[in-house]
Amino acid sequence: MRNCTVNCQYVIFNTPLGYMGAVATVQGLATVVLPQVNSEGVWAALAREFPFLERQGSGWPDTGNGLLDKFVVWAGEYFAGRRVDFSSLPLDLSWATDFQLRVYSAAREIPYGQTRSYRDIACAIGKPKGYRAVGGALKRNRLPLVIPCHRVIACNGGLGGFTGASLDIKTALLTLESSR
Repeated sequence: MRNCTVNCQYVIFNTPLGYMGAVATVQGLATVVLPQVNSEGVWAALAREFPFLERQGSGWPDTGNGLLDKFVVWAGEYFAGRRVDFSSLPLDLSWATDFQLRVYSAAREIPYGQTRSYRDIACAIGKPKGYRAVGGALKRNRLPLVIPCHRVIACNGGLGGFTGASLDIKTALLTLESSR
């Protein structure tokens, strides 16, 4: 839960897979809600993370630096089939532990359209037996798509879990990326 009464904005928007949402603080993008059936589900997810967020239309205007505008445009391009690199977006990871930061950094290194296993990520951060802890860190990822946890799968090729969405969304994202 985050207190977001000042210097915080949100947006809810539609994609081909459903409604998405995002919150930005003065530090950067803080939360992304993956596609859901309706905007009410997105609002509920945003409000769980930021209980003091005031609902107003779609959440516009932006924070003044264009971050949410840029994210919405790039998400639209991503879902339209264009390769998008979200790595230049500033992020607010003030909630993450040191271990989570290392996992998220390794996940952001996974090239578009490719996958890595939980074990691969564990080895990349110097904790080869820590693949379950990697899964736990990715489960707590508040910035899916931007920190592409959908690209992390089980060693046997199974999908594993997925942050804040169904495995159908993970499958759709992987399919979208592999088709380009």
